[in-house]
Amino acid sequence: MLFSAAAWPGLADGSITVTFRSWSKPQAKVGGRTTLRLIEKYPGVVSTSLARHTGQERPDFKINVRKLKEVGLTESRQVGYQLSPRGVALLRAIG
Repeated sequence: MLFSAAAWPGLADGSITVTFRSWSKPQAKVGGRTTLRLIEKYPGVVSTSLARHTGQERPDFKINVRKLKEVGLTESRQVGYQLSPRGVALLRAIG
């Protein structure tokens, strides 16, 4: 986040200790909406097959899924992945 020059003195002297950013809509760019939609459509499918659908190599696809898992949007299964309740709610919210 960039701060305006007017805020710099307060940041430097410690009088500004907290900042907030308001989003106009839900933000989820980690791993991409395509990956979430794919896991929604094909839960439990191996990553090799899902990666082919996105045009990614399997290791790159797995990195994206891992990022989504770290923020609580996907869950691992014995085979493949599924959306977490939070992932389902996010897709509902963003349409």
